Amino acid sequence: MPPTEAAWLAGLIDGDGTISLTRRHRNEHRQLEISIANTDFALLKTVKSCVGLGRICLLYTSDAADDYFWVLFSGGGGGGGG
Repeated sequence: MPPTEAAWLAGLIDGDGTISLTRRHRNEHRQLEISIANTDFALLKTVKSCVGLGRICLLYTSDAADDYFWVLFSGGGGGGGG
């Protein structure tokens, strides 16, 4: 990834994103999760294209706008490949 794209992505994660350790079940090891929530679906498609991984999901639908999020889990789980 070129440095300018990496800087753009870092700014987007800093402004609209979340970095956390999660687990889906009590007995699982924690996974790193990086996500970005936004109403601009095209922006999240660009993020997915830049990173080459992750999944875009519909978070919430309202009369004003749809909310989407892009998510990536470490270890290939969850949103890692789709």
